[in-house]
Amino acid sequence: MRTKYTTIVALICGMLYVAAIVLALVIISNSISERKIKAHEDFIVLSDRAAAAAALGFMSDPFRDAVKDTLEASPILAAVIISDSNGVAYAIEKKPGYLLWNQGDPQFATSFGVTKPPFIRPIMVEGYRNVTISAIGEEIDYSLIQRILLNSLITVLIALVLAVGTIAFSNPKPKTEPVSTSKPEPEIRKDVLNDMPFEIPDMDASVFQPSPAETNSDCNDGNPRGLYTPLLSVSWEDYTNERLEAELHRSASFEQDLTVMIIAFPELSFSAYPDLFKQIADQVVSFFTFRDLIFEWKSQGFCILLPNIDLDHSFKMAEEFRNKLFTKINSDILKKSSWGIGLSSRSGRLLEANRLLLEASRALEKALEDPASPIVAFKSDPERYRAFISNKA
Repeated sequence: MRTKYTTIVALICGMLYVAAIVLALVIISNSISERKIKAHEDFIVLSDRAAAAAALGFMSDPFRDAVKDTLEASPILAAVIISDSNGVAYAIEKKPGYLLWNQGDPQFATSFGVTKPPFIRPIMVEGYRNVTISAIGEEIDYSLIQRILLNSLITVLIALVLAVGTIAFSNPKPKTEPVSTSKPEPEIRKDVLNDMPFEIPDMDASVFQPSPAETNSDCNDGNPRGLYTPLLSVSWEDYTNERLEAELHRSASFEQDLTVMIIAFPELSFSAYPDLFKQIADQVVSFFTFRDLIFEWKSQGFCILLPNIDLDHSFKMAEEFRNKLFTKINSDILKKSSWGIGLSSRSGRLLEANRLLLEASRALEKALEDPASPIVAFKSDPERYRAFISNKA
């Protein structure tokens, strides 16, 4: 469900970003087109007033004032040059930067956002030949650009708040049904396997030991060499029970929780797909970090110990790992193979490693039965378990 909401929010955010960009481009393009038209109209007015003022005296003070006042009245025109047969007779700019003065006669600067080519028009002046007036204007309204950037920033912030809010408040939890003491058989309710009978036959340690056929070739008389397996570089399966007992004792001493997670691919095996399992192992170690708490499991997967992690948190971790695994590894074999994740936690109980491993393996069995719910957590009832231990004592 969280993935669905995240996808929807991502689409909304993407649409907001695209809308902000498209709207900004449309507004800027329309503004440039309108300013080009307005600049040409203002230039016609300027040239007409210059021609009228020249009749009273070319380059006289009234002529210069008429050109200057018309230029300043235009919101778009930026600089004017008036030339005759002898060269530039008069040049004026609203502010420095539009005319170049160090190259003989003044020339228009070819900076970004100004009219190219300049507007030019001849004017009739009695007694003078080849009198022309030319001007440039600002095609880009920089104040409009600032407003667009501000609006775009607001849009981005809205999308960011929406995304952060979704992550912060979207906190789905696996739904569970209340435990019914009248039903001795285990039940599965939306990825949660409820408590099972305490008396379980054949609870010897051999249930969790690898068969001779599964024993790695790097073993000496059935005993593993070193701490990590040579193929997958994770802990040997033979060490699972011993390490779990130690972690359970430590967790009980500090009143912390502990979860066992079993990830299995029953249609695959280490020997048949060594390269694929190496990739999976690398992703497991990358996600769960502590290599000495990750063990091989039945030549089909991995058993992971998660100290100080409760069942709800570990369930979310399993979902996140599932998403990362199938994103990072592009393998048709992996995608077509069945897989499952079983979880069980200490949940405040004093119990042995075999019991916790059995609960996680039972949850894994349920996960493998239903591909639609490949992650199943075994949820125990601590009160019932304590009552059972008390009565047994």
